[in-house]
Amino acid sequence: MPLIRPDSSVPMQALFKRAALLYLPAVAVFSVVVWLSVSFDEQRRLDRSETRESSRVQIARGMILQDFSVAASELHIMANLPVLKMYLDS
Repeated sequence: MPLIRPDSSVPMQALFKRAALLYLPAVAVFSVVVWLSVSFDEQRRLDRSETRESSRVQIARGMILQDFSVAASELHIMANLPVLKMYLDS
């Protein structure tokens, strides 16, 4: 069925119908592809952010444990100083 009739009249209803049949599925497919792409990208960014923040927490945890370890060993050394023991005994 040709869109333009030999007498040069354009059947508008048929033209709109055919355009809708071609345009609407194409728009639907394009919309789904864009939506899936955005969702995938959002999930990928969220996963990357969670990994980065988890690494930062582990690094901070290690630094805090190291600082407390140093402070605990210094307190242990100070607690066993003979001068401190004599002062506390007197």
